[in-house]
Amino acid sequence: MWSRRAKPLVGIDIGSHAIKLVRLTPSGRHHQLLNAGMIPLPSAVIVDGAITDAAPIEKALGRLVEMEKVTAKEVALALSGHSVIVKKALMARMSEEELANAMPFEAEQHIPFDVYDVNIDFQILDTDGKGDGRGGQMDVLLVAAKKGRLEEITHAAQAAGLYPAVVDVDLFALLNCCELNYPEELLGRVVSLVHMGASLMTVTVLKDGVSMFQRDVSLGGNQYTAALQKAFGLTPEDAEAVKLGVAGNQSAPDKVLMLLRSVTEEVATEIQRSFEFYMASVGEEPIEKVYISGGCARLKGLPEVLETRLQVPVELLNPFRQIEVPEKLFDPEYVRDIGPLVTIAVGLALRRKGDR
Repeated sequence: MWSRRAKPLVGIDIGSHAIKLVRLTPSGRHHQLLNAGMIPLPSAVIVDGAITDAAPIEKALGRLVEMEKVTAKEVALALSGHSVIVKKALMARMSEEELANAMPFEAEQHIPFDVYDVNIDFQILDTDGKGDGRGGQMDVLLVAAKKGRLEEITHAAQAAGLYPAVVDVDLFALLNCCELNYPEELLGRVVSLVHMGASLMTVTVLKDGVSMFQRDVSLGGNQYTAALQKAFGLTPEDAEAVKLGVAGNQSAPDKVLMLLRSVTEEVATEIQRSFEFYMASVGEEPIEKVYISGGCARLKGLPEVLETRLQVPVELLNPFRQIEVPEKLFDPEYVRDIGPLVTIAVGLALRRKGDR
């Protein structure tokens, strides 16, 4: 999914809680980290992937680029939320050119949006096919993104003086990050990637590195923060600090743990439900391992709790596992702390101008 044929782009992940920026450079057979930073966003400026107030985003994005001293202007962005549909469909076997011509009609049968309101792309997944000759069938990965959402995110970047050379889907950026860092873990195995953002959790199941199933759940870090605010009368900032263990509530530490555990139980239930949907729809082999990422993944003890509930090994995804991180430029503790937050930005930073 990634290559070295052109200069890497600056990966920018505009999430509902913060903007993350990553810049890489080829280094021998690997990549080297040049920039990794983030800046928080005011609450509710992005809701379900839709920008409700562009001005704070444009200001924060410009500030982040300035803070990181990034002079490159060409960037890779990502779309997320329910405005993007990623679906595997079974279609009559045809050439890629024929499918491109037939796509408006074919897509209409598989996506819930009006084809005139979306940008559509596709990838033929199987080259061998399930039938012989042109009478057979083939698996096709369909991607449909609402044009309005695409315009919102590109305009925000342009207003900050940047040029969006690639607009990806957050799922594919996450896959790129995982493919680079865990190639041996994906080969011949069925694994799940669970990205836990501030307002949305995405559960993806991969077989041999190919996405077989995806489910978005409106559940994330905001639920933990809101529960702490309500129980202890905390500000959003203080609740965030307590959630991540940066600050403690000395009067009721046990109650804090119980509260966080109750939300984690909801998270585990939704992940388990996603796995059941996968097995009922396309699953032939059980999931062997789970990799978690996103802001919520930094919660202390979360992998262990999920592992107990899911009865599957759970590991925190390290987006810099196969990336050279110069110690003279980055504090190792900072890189470890920011890692779960920038997985999508790392995947975007692997993209090249001209990529499909």
